[in-house]
Amino acid sequence: MFDSSLLGSPGIIALSACGNFVFMVSENSPAFAVVDVGTNSSSPIIVGSIADDWRLEGAHAGIAASLDGRFAYALGHTADTFVVVNVTDPTDPTVAGSVTDSSSLDYAYYVATSVDGQYAYVSTCDGDGLTVVDVTDPRNPTIAGSITGDATTLNCASGVGVSPHGGMVYVAGRESDSLAIVNVSDPTAPSVVGSIVGDSRMNRPMGIAVSMDGSLAFVAASWSNGVVVVDVGSDPTNPVVLGSIASSSTLNNCHNAAQSPHADIVYAT
Repeated sequence: MFDSSLLGSPGIIALSACGNFVFMVSENSPAFAVVDVGTNSSSPIIVGSIADDWRLEGAHAGIAASLDGRFAYALGHTADTFVVVNVTDPTDPTVAGSVTDSSSLDYAYYVATSVDGQYAYVSTCDGDGLTVVDVTDPRNPTIAGSITGDATTLNCASGVGVSPHGGMVYVAGRESDSLAIVNVSDPTAPSVVGSIVGDSRMNRPMGIAVSMDGSLAFVAASWSNGVVVVDVGSDPTNPVVLGSIASSSTLNNCHNAAQSPHADIVYAT
């Protein structure tokens, strides 16, 4: 399945709404690929791709799927670009629209979709912030609001998790060893309402998963070789670390976390 010429150093993946396809981007090539995992899960195969699009330059971490299954959202880190890809025909993905902004999308890093599907939340590593992108018109995504230059709680903002109840987004600060809780109730004016900064158990945090009931955030801490469990539901203005697990053998350089929808299990890679 793997095509090194198309996807040199592939990064984070996103699963389609139907569960039959995986969307992939690459750090070393400006490409996007659709992988069929439903026809034969033991033999996944690339069925469609976009190659050599400058808007996808460096897009190894930023990928998410729309709730209706028609689009994927990708980020061009070095291009400071948010890209909407039409995947209605998985064999022929096409760029539907994009927005580029050297301030609000400065090294756009991770992306997540709002619970109503109307917005995408983009962390910006060089921008030390979070940007809300309106995707109601996929052909013309627009920046609704943003936080930039918050080097205290969002220093090299990375992983993004979304509350299942809406209104709150959780963002990791890779270089500030932090987790910020951002109120996005007003998408035009996102604001940090609570944070944990400089916790040694959260050394270089990356990916974030959120529990099904929205009470907990699970933070993959790459340099702590572990996962940190944070209470974000009791008081969003005062998140609290409840516990953590670390293992240099099984969680070495852990980058991502995902919550199972069927059980109290979190997967980390």
